[in-house]
Amino acid sequence: MRSTRRVFSALLKGYVATRRGNRRQASRLFDLATNRITTAQRCGWRDINNLLPDSARASNVLLTCTPRQAFNAQYWWLADPLYSDSIHERRAANDA
Repeated sequence: MRSTRRVFSALLKGYVATRRGNRRQASRLFDLATNRITTAQRCGWRDINNLLPDSARASNVLLTCTPRQAFNAQYWWLADPLYSDSIHERRAANDA
């Protein structure tokens, strides 16, 4: 229960940080929250199928969690215009 509160608290703080325009803090908070949940929960939380075109979505749905997470990480890395920056502003906005 305590861990669930920490996760929810980090997610809520991340949402507030996003609404305030502080995407750097939001990204850190969302990463903190997702690192505290199970792999299955993380796979569902970071699912990007709704962002993909139908052709890519069909093949992504067939993947198990681990390869899907690798695909999702690559997707967000490519979506970030500043590859050298460790903050994923677009992913933070999506998480919010």
